[in-house]
Amino acid sequence: MTSEIDKLEQSRRRMLAGFGVAFLVWQLPEILVAIIPLPGWAGPAFSVAAIAGVLGFLYYGWRMMSLAGRLADEPELSEGLYDERVRGLRDRAFVVGFWTLLVYIAFLHAFTLFFELHAVAAWIRLGLVIGVVVPITTFLVLDRDDDNGE
Repeated sequence: MTSEIDKLEQSRRRMLAGFGVAFLVWQLPEILVAIIPLPGWAGPAFSVAAIAGVLGFLYYGWRMMSLAGRLADEPELSEGLYDERVRGLRDRAFVVGFWTLLVYIAFLHAFTLFFELHAVAAWIRLGLVIGVVVPITTFLVLDRDDDNGE
């Protein structure tokens, strides 16, 4: 059973990393187009990248949902995969994500006291990206560090 849990942990890491990267590939081109003046070729190129990101996002989302379904059918695997260590790492990752997002929002608020903020929707979307990617990345880093420390 332990080897099965190890395989599922590796799969979870790959899925989370893929999900985060795909989300970045989907969102960042659209944010950059809105915030930074870019050459004419960048719009179509970024649209292709965004479509690839959406497809990756859907693929990894589907894989995560499939894993959740499998774990619902096999509670012993679920307990092994989401043990106390993982729950603690997930909690720490959410705390880091929360504070990062809070600092980002405070920075934007302070910025708008002195400067006009253009493309407000893009800056809000960047906050969404931070809120998704930072906890995922933090979890993966903490999980890797925790594994190396054992």
